[in-house]
Amino acid sequence: MRNLVLLFFCFVAHLTAHGQMLVKVDMNDARVQYRMGMRYFKGDKYIEQSDTTAVKWWKKSAEQGNLDAMDMLGHCYRYGEGVKQDDQKAVLWWTRAAKAGNRSAMMNLGNCYAFGFGVAENDSTAIRLFEQAAVEPKYMFVLGEKYFFGDGILTRYPLAVKWYEKAAEGGYTDAMYNLGCMYLKGQGVEKDEAKAVEWWTKGAKKGDSESMLLLAVCYQDGVGVKQSASKSSSWLEKAAEANNLVALKHLGLAYYYGRGKKQNQKKAFQLFEQGAKIGDASIQYCLAVMFMKGEGCKKDLQKGALWLLEAAKRGDKNAKKAVDELGISIKSDTDGNKKSE
Repeated sequence: MRNLVLLFFCFVAHLTAHGQMLVKVDMNDARVQYRMGMRYFKGDKYIEQSDTTAVKWWKKSAEQGNLDAMDMLGHCYRYGEGVKQDDQKAVLWWTRAAKAGNRSAMMNLGNCYAFGFGVAENDSTAIRLFEQAAVEPKYMFVLGEKYFFGDGILTRYPLAVKWYEKAAEGGYTDAMYNLGCMYLKGQGVEKDEAKAVEWWTKGAKKGDSESMLLLAVCYQDGVGVKQSASKSSSWLEKAAEANNLVALKHLGLAYYYGRGKKQNQKKAFQLFEQGAKIGDASIQYCLAVMFMKGEGCKKDLQKGALWLLEAAKRGDKNAKKAVDELGISIKSDTDGNKKSE
């Protein structure tokens, strides 16, 4: 017992030395109640997922004025998660939160007015709420999406460009990517390939892999920029490093066949393995083939068959055909591990 007590005080001393303190959690605190609701809503290794229990915690928190809890209650009533579906109650909670300044609730309430969920449809009120929320890049982007796709309001490309630009100026990379696409196609703006490249370059420099991929294509084909095989290759490599699946597959195939790259099956294998672990079915098929042929790796029919089955399960047609032709199936061994045969 003495050793246990000593161990405990050593642990406390360690936490204190690193600027951490053991603090009693006040379960009556609205912020704690909101976080408890989120834990039950998502579930974790300590708490079993439960929408009903999440709602109970959020009601406690909302009653104390927590706006995020009100917003989540609106979500639960709108979609019937943990409570009986009720659009009017969703509107009530979102209205309370929106009036107090919660941006997410403003967007959600705007959707209710745009589509007539729990209230009479009213586009002008919907747009007013959307614009009130759009003081942060995230919601500026969402409003741009609504104008682009006609999501509850009329499609208006010039207004989509306006809000994408505001979001992009705030550093939102998805908006930069979309602006590039709109300038390339001339949607809501005069067509300008150089301007498209400019926006994609900004997005790529901030880490957006989709922008990197399009830059690789632009430099390859000379769209909006002077054609450059080296810059195209560089952006494709960067997109692959950022786990862009299209880039991983194209770069892997380039190394596999020696197209624009010096043939290097080991490098192709590494790229396919990277993409396969992320979950792309077509890349999983490529990896399976390399395992079965021993290309770029040690030949391993077992691993090849397992990746082939995974690719087939995810819908790759080549993998499905190969699985049928080879008659591969899965069974569990005595330890419950999957094995192919």
